[in-house]
Amino acid sequence: MNFPDYTNPDLPLPGEPIPGRFGYRRVCADDYHAFPAVNNSLLKCRTAAEMYAQLTSEHQDTDALTMGTLVHMVTLEPETSWTERFALAEIPINPTTGRPYGKDTKKGKTAWEEAQSMHPGKIIVTEETLKDYLAECRQLQNALQCNPDAMSELADADCEVTGIMWHPRWQCWVKWRVDVLPKHCRYMADVKTSSRHAADFPKDAWQYGYHLQAAWYSHCHEMLLSRLNVKVAKFPFIVISKEDDGKYPRPPMCRVYDLPMDGSLNRGVAHAQTVLGLPEGLSRVDVFLNCAREYVDAGCP
Repeated sequence: MNFPDYTNPDLPLPGEPIPGRFGYRRVCADDYHAFPAVNNSLLKCRTAAEMYAQLTSEHQDTDALTMGTLVHMVTLEPETSWTERFALAEIPINPTTGRPYGKDTKKGKTAWEEAQSMHPGKIIVTEETLKDYLAECRQLQNALQCNPDAMSELADADCEVTGIMWHPRWQCWVKWRVDVLPKHCRYMADVKTSSRHAADFPKDAWQYGYHLQAAWYSHCHEMLLSRLNVKVAKFPFIVISKEDDGKYPRPPMCRVYDLPMDGSLNRGVAHAQTVLGLPEGLSRVDVFLNCAREYVDAGCP
């Protein structure tokens, strides 16, 4: 990780600008993750040690992340083939569970590593696992399409767009990746999948820091569109909950939550704005930049 690049204003930007979208860009996922800029995932870390681990630890694909990727593809990028993000591999099957051996097992580790080396940057799945994922994904897609509020948010909007800008206050690069950007640009929306009941999304929001995401995206969006004097009043979350065959069975469901971006109306947003030092004050961005400078000054690689 090249920490000085975070504060290098001369870096070339990845991707291509989208005409008429006030600086938003089309950037592939790999280029987005590779560009050295402060983002939402980094700011969810509460300490400098966690930030360092976030930047230097090897990325691990989980079932939840894989399903989230597929849902984003079918809802936001229907023209994208699954082969662009996924690769099939033959992994030995555990006779006890009937599922492939895990990456951390002796019988599965070699097969997973070989598949990853042959398909760098892609999510590795077996044929049967992919079929299960796609079947569940179609159910979630149907739930989404049956919700008129969700479909209204997706209508007349650009999906999977990237914002990258040089922040005038922190003097560093910042970035954010928007699921849904309506043509009017008054706000953004985000698609979330959940294993909980759709009505329990507020619990997910606290657990996974979605208030911080909304506050960060809204702040960066307002800065990028500052000449238009845009003020984000709400941040819609399009929540798709999975089917549950347990004690209280339910089908896949979809619900839209409009999160007000006024801290006086929502304590989660108020806390996020404090963490980000908005409108002024010490921010986790400052913590990261100060520690990065000390790290470089100490001669660390």
